[in-house]
Amino acid sequence: MATKSSKTLLDKNSVVKRVLDEFRAHIILNKYEPGSRLPELELAATYEVSRRTIRAVLQELSAEGLVEFMDNGGCVVAGINEKIIRDTYQLRMILGLAAADAILNSDEISILPLAAVLDLHTHREEDPLYHTNIQEYYIDLDIKLQHSLVALAQNKPMLRAWDSMSSVLRGLLLINVTDNYQEEFIDKFHDRHK
Repeated sequence: MATKSSKTLLDKNSVVKRVLDEFRAHIILNKYEPGSRLPELELAATYEVSRRTIRAVLQELSAEGLVEFMDNGGCVVAGINEKIIRDTYQLRMILGLAAADAILNSDEISILPLAAVLDLHTHREEDPLYHTNIQEYYIDLDIKLQHSLVALAQNKPMLRAWDSMSSVLRGLLLINVTDNYQEEFIDKFHDRHK
């Protein structure tokens, strides 16, 4: 049973996640120009949240490389460009290949985490997101699958690298996937690995 304080913490985390996802998407879509100052009070009013929430969001976006803190304490949009997009996809590929290599060269690997993700796909009809936003459902499944693969490599620095870039990758996928993404990637992978 959740206590009042744990419920309050969950509510705060969901608010931060909502603002973080929305703000990240705005940066990726260039709704905030690179170099634009990000005054906390204005952002708090825009997103209808506290300055504390905005600070948490800016800290996370800074870790993702989308904003930068200035020496004077202010914050500016670092922005995203074609090179960053290409680098993000390249890093995804490098991490996936390195994880696969580590897994293939290991004597003690359990594929249960991968099987669990594939099981999610098998039971997709039970997931509300599948019915409300199928593209987002498959992107989230893709991210979970990649995370499981990297985690199986049992390489903590590799997993930290994946975790630090997965939110930006998710944002890029949300704006760049094609309508037949499900058939191109997820269904083929699932069929090959039943």
